[in-house]
Amino acid sequence: MNEVLVDIEERIKLFYGKESNTGRSFSLLDIARRIDPKHKHPFYIFEIALRKLEIEGILYFNKEDNTYEEFPSELGFVQCSVLKNKSGEGLINMPDGRKFKLEKDEANTLLSGDLIIIKPTNKRSGNRMIATFEKIVKRKNGLVVVQVIEDEDGIRLEPVNAQLGYPIYLDESTVANYNNHDLLLVKIDDLDSVGLFKAELIKAIDLSCESIEAAIETKEYDDEYILNHHLINSESVQLELEEESYTVQGKLTINKYGEGIVIKDGKSYMIKPEFFNDALNGDIVEIRPSKLKAHGHLVSRVESVIKRNDGLVTVEVSFDKKGDIVLTPLNYDLKHKIVLPKTFAKTLVDGERFVARIGDIPARGYYEAQYVRNIGHKDDPDADIRLVAAEHDIVEPFTDGQLEEAYSLPAEVLPEEKVGRLDYTKKNVFSIDGAKTKDRDDALSIEQLENGNYLVGVHISDVTHYIHPGMQLWDAIMDRATSVYMIDSVIPMLPHIISNGICSLNPDTERLTLSCMMEIDANGNIVSFDFKDVVIKSKKAMVYDDVNEILEEGNVPSGYEPFVDDLVSLNNLAIKLAAKREARGAICFDDVENDVEVEFDENGKPIEFKTRARKSGEKLIESFMLAAGECYAEYMVLPSTYRVHECPEIEALEDAIGKLKKMGVKVVGSQDIQDGKYLQRVISSIQDQTVRSAAANILLRSMKRARIDVDEEIGHYALAAKKIGRFTSPIRRAEDSIAHLQIRKQRDCLYNPFNLQQEVDTDYEWIKQESKYISMKQYQADQAEKDAIYVKMSKFIEEHIGEEFQAIVTYVNKSGIFIKTSNGVVGKIDIHDYDGDTLFFDEKKLIYRGRATGVIIRIGTPITVTALDTHREYKTINFGVGFEDCKKLVYKKGV
Repeated sequence: MNEVLVDIEERIKLFYGKESNTGRSFSLLDIARRIDPKHKHPFYIFEIALRKLEIEGILYFNKEDNTYEEFPSELGFVQCSVLKNKSGEGLINMPDGRKFKLEKDEANTLLSGDLIIIKPTNKRSGNRMIATFEKIVKRKNGLVVVQVIEDEDGIRLEPVNAQLGYPIYLDESTVANYNNHDLLLVKIDDLDSVGLFKAELIKAIDLSCESIEAAIETKEYDDEYILNHHLINSESVQLELEEESYTVQGKLTINKYGEGIVIKDGKSYMIKPEFFNDALNGDIVEIRPSKLKAHGHLVSRVESVIKRNDGLVTVEVSFDKKGDIVLTPLNYDLKHKIVLPKTFAKTLVDGERFVARIGDIPARGYYEAQYVRNIGHKDDPDADIRLVAAEHDIVEPFTDGQLEEAYSLPAEVLPEEKVGRLDYTKKNVFSIDGAKTKDRDDALSIEQLENGNYLVGVHISDVTHYIHPGMQLWDAIMDRATSVYMIDSVIPMLPHIISNGICSLNPDTERLTLSCMMEIDANGNIVSFDFKDVVIKSKKAMVYDDVNEILEEGNVPSGYEPFVDDLVSLNNLAIKLAAKREARGAICFDDVENDVEVEFDENGKPIEFKTRARKSGEKLIESFMLAAGECYAEYMVLPSTYRVHECPEIEALEDAIGKLKKMGVKVVGSQDIQDGKYLQRVISSIQDQTVRSAAANILLRSMKRARIDVDEEIGHYALAAKKIGRFTSPIRRAEDSIAHLQIRKQRDCLYNPFNLQQEVDTDYEWIKQESKYISMKQYQADQAEKDAIYVKMSKFIEEHIGEEFQAIVTYVNKSGIFIKTSNGVVGKIDIHDYDGDTLFFDEKKLIYRGRATGVIIRIGTPITVTALDTHREYKTINFGVGFEDCKKLVYKKGV
């Protein structure tokens, strides 16, 4: 038998070695007939020989058409054994010294010791080359220890000794014989057609008799090739994972993927959630690095918490069988229990959620928590949004003292408050906002002067007339830093009685403003400006849609007739102001889709997610707000707040431009790719809206984040402004309130002239610190607003699992295909969820190509997708492409 098998193997090698057969693939039947035309040997001998040659890496088996071909090393494929680390990544060490790594999402079907085929990329992670996973050639043994978990969602099997990205399935009649938390040893093969690991039960594990390690000991290492390579991997990887002898202290920052980052002395350290050791976001921690790198970070673990940041944890209340309170953390996975002090007297109900503050781990081994604030019940209609707010440390209720001050403010402008102010109550002053806006903080007016120029008034709610340092409401402004807009609700920076009342420029109501009065000539040049105290009476609360109808279609909605000339004049000036910004190098990011509006049905369920286009009305307001911001920055001599944006690193821009070229964007050469004019030309040259949006996002991600700073000399790169600030929204932005305060100090000479330098230095320091804090809080607010949208999208998809949607591809990279459905849901297609073909990522062209069909999927490809699942904790929504839809896509592409 062995001699026959060896002979068949050699004849197969010779067969593929013939020049006429080079590059061709053959089925088992073809090979058997050509090598053994007289049928001397049964087919199973050929099957064994072909399988052996496949395991040895000489032949490649294509599952799509059941054919064998010579191993396609010319495509860069590598056959190897993999070792999974605790983070779920795949590590490979080749006998020739090459080292590869599979990211977690590439290795989520693999077990340690599996023989697989990979394709290296040109990217590195530490000393390893990043690779993509192609196929499993042979399982080492397929053994996995699972725990039976039974909860309200049913029964599932949780892997204990492996990290897998897909569910393990055992026949229900088999699982029914075991209890909750029982351990079972099962054997799995590859994924089936519906994305499950169908398992075979080997035995139940009794830990009183054997350890998990002993339970999975097996003699099934029958392939010497796999065994040897697995041992080589194990020894080398174990050496690589050895921890360093030193520790590092620094601040832990947790990103949206749940990973922790510590940056110290120019080095970056990454900590996976399982190695947090109960550290929380913002804590000062002591970490111990390993010798392993991932994405340029040194993989590390937290040794201890040196100092808590705020110790805030969001928990949900439940009760055990004894009736005792159980507190389950919702935003952290803590190893130690959280308990309330014995003196805690408040009555709690099952499902209630609140924010607790924990300290360091006490000797008793649990956290005694301080009750901070309630955030509702898990079954509340807005429970998910309130949870998002709590996760981002966004405070909702105001203190009693703050509310008392708010209600003590006048409800209308008093006669004595109008003394000394410009009276614009008879002028054509109006606001333009969204249809649902209630806090109107800006309004406009325009008059033509005798010299032919225009006097444009940007009238801003005079918040600092009512609120100033020393008041508890000023503390609220500094603590909250920004209003947070969570879909159809707002968590305001100031109580609604102020933001929607005395400080809102409501129509037909007298209000106080701090106004930037600009003289602008017919060419859009700002001739002069000044900041005046004004009293106005808005004649109309306009809506963007109505203004756009006037400016873009020439239709005048009822009630807008007296304002048409003013709107047209303002629009003409706004266009010229925008053209001047563009001429100096400002980059227009209109194509970056950020503002999403959610439409609900009559039951309050989300049904559509629209990206609001910025039209003439929105651009008009933006132009004058930016112009006023530049006037403010030009005006200020004393310390104040500025909007700054550093020039991006040239390496980051080069990488972004490289991606655009891969997308097929014609990028002409330039001596200075940091020139905003050049980048604007690149974006403007793209005709396809989806590609343009993707390109704008790529360029935007290559840039640093704009922030608030006391140093105006940094300037603003994207706006091509030497210096610019914000003073147009003091109701909802802390830096604008500071700007108003400092304008008055400077304009009205409120500094002590005998102690000027000391007061200036003091202002500089506190504004510097507040600017850092405001930038951080605004980043939290941005993330919370995005997370709220994803939560609503997830809730929508959860009710439409298995349904088909028309979508368009918005981006592709090695991790998958990103799409946007026709109703605005954004999500991702994992290539393993693309039925009917095997997709390969072409990094040079930024496309996916089908092996069997040759179909090409790129940015802008229309595609039919099926909703699969959501993971709200990671803000991801997963889609797949069914076999029939795969065929439709092939037909559309004419393949």
